[in-house]
Amino acid sequence: MQLKCEQASLLLLANAKPLDLHCVVVTLGLLVDAEDQVMAAGETWAWLTERLGKQMLDRGLKKSRGTFAVQGKAYPLTDVQRGGMAVRVRLGDMEKTLHVLAPRQWRKGPMGWTPVVSGQLDNLPLDFESAYGGNKWPDNPTGKGHYPEVDAAQGMPLAQLEVANATVVDPDDRPALASFLPLPVQSAERRQYMGTLDEHWTAYRAPFLPTDTDARWFDEVAQDQCNAGFWRGDEAWSISGMHPTEARVAGRLPGLRPRLFIERADKRVPVTEMSMDLDTVWLFPDAQSALLLYRVEVPVLDIDAQDIVKLAMALERAGDPVLDTQVWIERLWPRPPVESVKVAPVEPTPFDSGPIIASLQAAADAQYAALSATHEQCMQYAQMMATRMNLPFNPTDYPPSAKTDFTVLMREPMRPLKPFDPEALALEIDSEIAKAKAQGMEYAQQMMTRLGIDAEQALARAKQPAPKVDIMDMLERLELPPDQQAQAKEKLTAAIAESQAVEAEIDRVLSTMNKALAADRIQFAPILPLPEYCSLTRERLLALHAAGKTLQDLSLESLDLCEIDLSSADLRNTTFMSCKLNGTRLQNADLSHCQFIDCDLGASDLSKARLQDAMFHRVLCQGASFCGTSLIDIRAQNCDFSAADFTEANLQQAQLNECSLDKAQLSNANLSKLRLNKCDLSGARLTDSNLHKAKLYDCTLDATDMRRANLSKADFAKVVGRDLDLRECNLQNLRLAAHCVLPGVRLDDADLTAASFQDADLNHVSLRGARLNDALLSGCDLSDSDGVGLVAQGVYLSGCDLSRADWSGVNLLNGRLRKVCLEQANLSGSNLHGLASDAVHGSGVRLEQALMTRCRLKESLTHA
Repeated sequence: MQLKCEQASLLLLANAKPLDLHCVVVTLGLLVDAEDQVMAAGETWAWLTERLGKQMLDRGLKKSRGTFAVQGKAYPLTDVQRGGMAVRVRLGDMEKTLHVLAPRQWRKGPMGWTPVVSGQLDNLPLDFESAYGGNKWPDNPTGKGHYPEVDAAQGMPLAQLEVANATVVDPDDRPALASFLPLPVQSAERRQYMGTLDEHWTAYRAPFLPTDTDARWFDEVAQDQCNAGFWRGDEAWSISGMHPTEARVAGRLPGLRPRLFIERADKRVPVTEMSMDLDTVWLFPDAQSALLLYRVEVPVLDIDAQDIVKLAMALERAGDPVLDTQVWIERLWPRPPVESVKVAPVEPTPFDSGPIIASLQAAADAQYAALSATHEQCMQYAQMMATRMNLPFNPTDYPPSAKTDFTVLMREPMRPLKPFDPEALALEIDSEIAKAKAQGMEYAQQMMTRLGIDAEQALARAKQPAPKVDIMDMLERLELPPDQQAQAKEKLTAAIAESQAVEAEIDRVLSTMNKALAADRIQFAPILPLPEYCSLTRERLLALHAAGKTLQDLSLESLDLCEIDLSSADLRNTTFMSCKLNGTRLQNADLSHCQFIDCDLGASDLSKARLQDAMFHRVLCQGASFCGTSLIDIRAQNCDFSAADFTEANLQQAQLNECSLDKAQLSNANLSKLRLNKCDLSGARLTDSNLHKAKLYDCTLDATDMRRANLSKADFAKVVGRDLDLRECNLQNLRLAAHCVLPGVRLDDADLTAASFQDADLNHVSLRGARLNDALLSGCDLSDSDGVGLVAQGVYLSGCDLSRADWSGVNLLNGRLRKVCLEQANLSGSNLHGLASDAVHGSGVRLEQALMTRCRLKESLTHA
C-alpha cells in the first residue's frame, strides 16, 4: 500500500471487524502549535514520546463520538495553591475539574481516620501514579492510597488526585480513577462496556472484539470527557493550573479539514473520498499544542488491506475554499503526459510560384535601381579625389553588382553544401594573411616614394638593433647649471646601482632554484631494478628462488611458469599478467597483495599459501588446491574455480563476483562474511563450513552439499537451486529474500530458530525434525512439504501455501497462521495449543488427535 500523507503528523492503520466486515481503520494525526502550524511527521513521535513516556497514545480504533485527553503537570503558582488546587479543562461546551492535593497521610484518632497534610504541593504530573490505586487494585496498580487491610493505612500516603465532589474521607473509600488520560483497559469503568468473551468469541471472533461490545468501550477516557457528537475542529479550549508560568492558557482548535482518498487494486472502482471524523483531541497545555486525530473505517476485502493500493491525503485550512473531490483527485493522481502522436507526412500541395517570383523581382528591381544611382555617385566622388591627389583611378575597375534574376534563380537546383575541411580553411587563412601583408608593403612603398624616402634603406635601418644609450653622456650634453647637473648625476648613479643590485638578486634566486630543482630531480628519479631482476625468464626466476632471493614487487607478464616449484617463495605484491601457472607448486608461498590477471592456475598447488588481499581477474583455477590457504579479503572477478579444493581454507570477508565454484570442495572452510555475487556453486561441497553472516546474491546452488554448516545470520537473495542439502545446519536468523527458488531443499534436523523467509519457493522442502521456533515465513510456497516432527513454537506463517503438506506431529504451540492455505494438509497428532489463525482456508485438512486447546483453527476453516 502506497501512502501519500506527507502533510499529516502521524498515520495509524489498524485492523477492525465490526460484525462480519473486515475494515482498516485509518487515523490521521495533526499536531498543531499555538500558531496553528502542523508539526512534521519526522518530529512528531519524538515530541510525543518525550511527553507521554509509557502512556499509550491511542489504539487506532474508530470511536462513535468525540473525546478529549490532557497530558501535563499541575503547577502551583502561589502559596495558597501549594496547599492544594483545582485544575480545570474546558473544550467546547465540556468542562472537567480535578482536585490536586498536597501530600497527605492517614492518621487514626479517637474520632476515626483523618487525612493529615505532610508537605507542600510541588509540580505534580497528572498521571496514574498520583491517582488512587495500589499494587492490589486492578483498576490502577501503579497508584497509591488503596489498602486492602484498613489498619495498614496508618501513616501511609493518600492519592493526590481526586475527582471534584468525590473526596476520600476513609481508607475504605473506593473512589473513581481521577485522570484526564485514557483509562487502563482493565479498569472497572471500561470493563463494564466490554462484550462477552466466551467460547463462541474465542472460536469465531478473536482477536477482534465481541460483537456485543458497547460503543462506549472505544471512548477509552472517562465518560465526562466524551462529547455528544464528533468535534467540529474549531472549538475553543482553556486550561487552568497546568502551565508553568500562566494561571490559565486558552486557544481554539485550528479548523483543519484533512481529506482522505482511496485507490483500490480493482481498477474498475474509481478513486473515492472517505469522510473523516475528528473523534480524539489531545491537549498539551505546557506547550499550548493540540493533537487532532481524524478517523475513518475503510471496508476491505483482504484482512491486510492488500486490495487498497494507495492512500492519499489533502489538507484544507479554515480559510481555504472547500475544493471539489474531483479537483483533489486530479491533483493527487496527476495524469501522465500525453504521448505525441506520429502523423504520416503529408505531400505538399503544388502551388503556382509565378506571382511570388514576380513580386520578389519587382522589389529587387527597385532596390537595384537605388543602389546603381548610389554607386554612380560614389564613382564620381572617387574620380574627383584621385584627380586632386594626382593618383590613377579607372571607374571601370569597380563595376556595380549584377542584377538578380529571380526567374532563373528559382529554377536552379540547390548547390550541395561543401563538407567542412579544417586544413583547407587554415591554408585559406594563411593565404589571406600573406596577401594582406603584400598589399600593406606595396602601399607603404608607394607612400615613401611620394615622400622622397628610399624604401630599401628605411627597411634596412628598421632591421638593425637599437643603439646603446649612454645616459651619463646624454646628461653631460644637457646645458644645466653645474649644481643641478651634479645633483642629477648623483641621483642617476644611485638609481643605476639600485637597479643592478635588484638584477643581481634575481640572478641569485634563479640560480638557487635551478640547483634545488636539479637536486630534486636526482633525488626522486626512479630506482632502476637490480640487473639480476631485469628481463626475468622462467629459468632466471627459478635461479633467484633457489638462491633464496626475494621475489617481492615483481611484474611478471606472459611467462610460462607451468609445473615449476616456487614453494615458500616470497612473492608479495607481485603482479602476474597473462602467465601460465598450470601445475605450479606454490605451497606455503607468501602471495599477499598479489594480482593475477588473465592467468591460468589450473591444477596448481597453493595449499597453505598466504593470499590475503590478493586480486584475481579472469583467472582459471580449475582443480587448483587451496587447502588450508589464507584467502582473507581476496577479490575475484570472472574466475573459474571449478573442482578447486578449498578444504580448511580461510576466506573470511572474501568477495567473489561472477565466479564458478562448480563441484568445488569447501569443507571445513572459514567462509564467515563471505560475499558471493552471481556465482555458480552447483555440486559444490561445503560440509561443516562456517558461513556466519555470509551473503549470497543471485547464486546457483544446484545439488550443493552444505550439511552441518553454520549459516547463522546469513543472507540469501535471489538464490536458486534444486536439491540443496542443508541438513543439520545452524540456520538461526537465516534470511531468505528477493524470491529465492529452492525446490526440494533438505532442512532435516536443521535449526531455523528466528529465521526469516520472504517470498521463497520451497515446494517439496523436507523439514523433518527441524526447529522453526519464532521464525517468520511470509508469502512462501511450502506445498507438498514434509514437516513430520517439526518443532515450530511461536512461528508466524503469513500468506504461505501448505497445500498437501505433511506436517503430522508438528509442534505449533502459540504459533500464528495468517492467510495460509491448508488445502489437503496433514496436521494430525500435532500440538496446536494457543495457535492463532486468521483468514486460514483449505479443505480436507486432517486434524485427528491434534491438541487444539485455545485454538480456533477448525472454526476458521469452517468460516473461510
